[in-house]
Amino acid sequence: MNGVKYLLDTNIILGIIKGNPDAGIKLKGINLKTCAYSSITRMELLEDLKDLATVAELKNEPTISLDSVIKKLKANDLL
Repeated sequence: MNGVKYLLDTNIILGIIKGNPDAGIKLKGINLKTCAYSSITRMELLEDLKDLATVAELKNEPTISLDSVIKKLKANDLL
């Protein structure tokens, strides 16, 4: 056995990263050396990072109104 007793899910790990006290309470008294996460959780966390990077890249882009988006979609026969 590898010493892992607890498998942390994506929400708990995100809670820890964000400093959510509820996540800390759930892990109180648990030796973090006995915790692990799955490859699925890893992929979800990496996808979240990718999404955050995309948002950061777009933060200085001008806002487009919904009406403008709808007009463009209709003009291109996409709506």
